[in-house]
Amino acid sequence: MSAIASRGMKKPWARGLAAVLAAALLAGCASGGNEGGQSAGNQAADGQVVSAAQEGRRTKATVALASAVNVFAPYSKWNPYLGIQYAGVYERLAEREQFGSDSFQGVLMKSWEKVDDVTYDCVLYDYIVDSDGNPFTAEDVKFSVDKAHENGIADSKYIESIEVTEPYAFTMKLTDSGVGIFEMVCETCWMAARAAFEKSEADGSICAGTGPYVCVEFISGSSTQVEKRDDYWQTPELTAVTSRANVDVIVYNTVSETTQMAISTEDPAGTQICAWLNESIVEDARTIPGVTVESKESIQMKTIVFNASEYSACSSEALRKAICYATDNDALITGALSGIGYAPPTFGSPYAIGYNKAWESGDYYNYDIEKAKAMLAEAGIPEGTVLKFYGPAGAETEKTGSVLASCLAAIGLKLEVNAVEAATQSTYLNDLASGWDIFIAATTLKGPYLIQSYSYYCSSVGLNNQVNGAMWGVRDDDFENLVDKSNSKDGAQADLDAIHDYVVDNCYVYQWFSNYFTCSYVDAIKETVTNFKNNLVVGACEFSADYAYYE
Repeated sequence: MSAIASRGMKKPWARGLAAVLAAALLAGCASGGNEGGQSAGNQAADGQVVSAAQEGRRTKATVALASAVNVFAPYSKWNPYLGIQYAGVYERLAEREQFGSDSFQGVLMKSWEKVDDVTYDCVLYDYIVDSDGNPFTAEDVKFSVDKAHENGIADSKYIESIEVTEPYAFTMKLTDSGVGIFEMVCETCWMAARAAFEKSEADGSICAGTGPYVCVEFISGSSTQVEKRDDYWQTPELTAVTSRANVDVIVYNTVSETTQMAISTEDPAGTQICAWLNESIVEDARTIPGVTVESKESIQMKTIVFNASEYSACSSEALRKAICYATDNDALITGALSGIGYAPPTFGSPYAIGYNKAWESGDYYNYDIEKAKAMLAEAGIPEGTVLKFYGPAGAETEKTGSVLASCLAAIGLKLEVNAVEAATQSTYLNDLASGWDIFIAATTLKGPYLIQSYSYYCSSVGLNNQVNGAMWGVRDDDFENLVDKSNSKDGAQADLDAIHDYVVDNCYVYQWFSNYFTCSYVDAIKETVTNFKNNLVVGACEFSADYAYYE
């Protein structure tokens, strides 16, 4: 995938990465130790590497992750690191075959039929058995959805009810008829048999899953080991891409310190996959013999959200535009992201259905200090005005906030940078009078259709937990009407064009940048596989015949 053209003077700095994103990336990198890894593969008498299949030994992949997983249970709130470790242990009803695609494949579901705009009749395979031997039935689907609701799994809110109609059949009723909602909720919730979950609650064990792997060891915040089942329920020809098991044992180690990540990356005998690398060590990783380095697209964009309510100076459209014109994304990416990042050429994601490449020819607030000063004068905002910037606690907020502060200083504004814990971000967004003016949010593609993301983030209907309307804090009925008109698979491109233009013209939000979170792996892994969120699925990766790392 080639790099996308820069936005005026705001250039993407690909630095040789294999793929660029326009919508958003998730993730960070990592590394970790390995018990019993082979230094260079076992050598046969003729000097050729002996494969695991030849030796009859169990192949092993040791994976380094930059962030910890503290719980291993199917109804936990999603994050990318959790998603990587759960893959292969737990399964979903159905999911897209890959990121940026509307191809939809059943996993636990055998078939489904649309009854009306919000109702679907669904049928499970009738031979699903989890790793504890529990059958998985329609009653377990209802139980899993109820647990997702109970635990606040975000997109499960679109499931109004599950009615069990037969042992392996159920009717799903949705709260919303919008495009892609059914597909989105099917791939939202991990599923588990009620009997397995209740056993885990009773004895403190790991809840069994229906996937091709079973978790045999979990140390909270440290490591996880999963092993291939010899009794996986699905037939090979019907196994979903992401439910394949091409390696026998997978160990996930948490290594959150960048220096240790670098050490682990340099030792492919001990760690075969690092997911993902911190920007500061990507270039060095490219020089390591026998290691492939590639970027992984994601579904996240770091987005500037303005408090457009009466409680903030950013209620001024002219001020919002002044801030965007003053933002030097070359400085941001080189200064805060070690040159590994991307500034989108317009609002929206080229990986979403409905994206119009023609949008990129417009002026998406290309860096222009003179325009910024003119817009600031139009807003009537005096020099020295202090704006409050909020972002999630961590180094990235400090770095990006510092760069933005320097940019705004060039037009006479001051920026106060504040970090908040991720769990409290929505509290700040909802409290418009709390003093925030600018918030950096990680906006995620909500499905394959662009209108899904517009509806969720920019519409008060989609963000129904937002007490003040859309994420920028005010309800705009003109915008709501545009979303309603376009919220259909059959919606005209002209309607999406109108939404795009309206968001850009009013400058309520500004898609700022994507990180390039990069994966490294030994060359004996021929191809990596990712799911619909573009999270790595280790077990489904393609391992070469001479892969020589064993348990």
